[in-house]
Amino acid sequence: MMDAIDFEAMLNGAEAPVTAECCIYRVPFPIRKHKEDAYTPNVVSIGPFHHNRHPRLLNMERHKLSYCKSFLQRTNTTWDCWIRYIEGLESHVRRCYSDTLEFSKEELVKIIFVDSSFILELFCIYHAKVWSSEDVCLSKPWLDSMIRLDLLLLENQLPFSILQALFNKFFIDSFICWNCSPCFGFGSNSFFYLASNAPIECLPAQKDLELNRYWITS
Repeated sequence: MMDAIDFEAMLNGAEAPVTAECCIYRVPFPIRKHKEDAYTPNVVSIGPFHHNRHPRLLNMERHKLSYCKSFLQRTNTTWDCWIRYIEGLESHVRRCYSDTLEFSKEELVKIIFVDSSFILELFCIYHAKVWSSEDVCLSKPWLDSMIRLDLLLLENQLPFSILQALFNKFFIDSFICWNCSPCFGFGSNSFFYLASNAPIECLPAQKDLELNRYWITS
């Protein structure tokens, strides 16, 4: 028979599986089963859902760390100040995902730090249109295109609110990236729209699904 103390602890630890903060969902199984690969990243994993789950994505981890290093140099910051800030957001990050995340706090914070700095550095480089011929991500058009598609996948996401918060925390006082009033939407638009010569406009901070809908349907 279950110990009364264990049962009480189990009930006390119970939480609603999906909260109002949730904005990143798994693709429903009835849809996914028809074509698994359509909902799985091809070259780069972002966020916890696909982290270290597919061998073909592991090579890009080295490139993400390289971008992470460049990002710290660009912002003249250190990794520990980012880690401390993200640690304060860790519980919110968990509530943004529809599934329970099995990663420890340390593991999840590391994923958020590396992936968010990769995205922010990628947007900065692309907006400035200045990158080295040795930059594997942007010097090869086919890889550039695949990264862009991977960043639009429903499960392959970081909470937009987290990216916006990090941008505001470490960029807004220095105007490092954009030659305009600082706006994360402007940088993301540069990456997703410049390749198609579409007009760029500054987007408001919206939830992930709303922003993805804007990118996909516009």
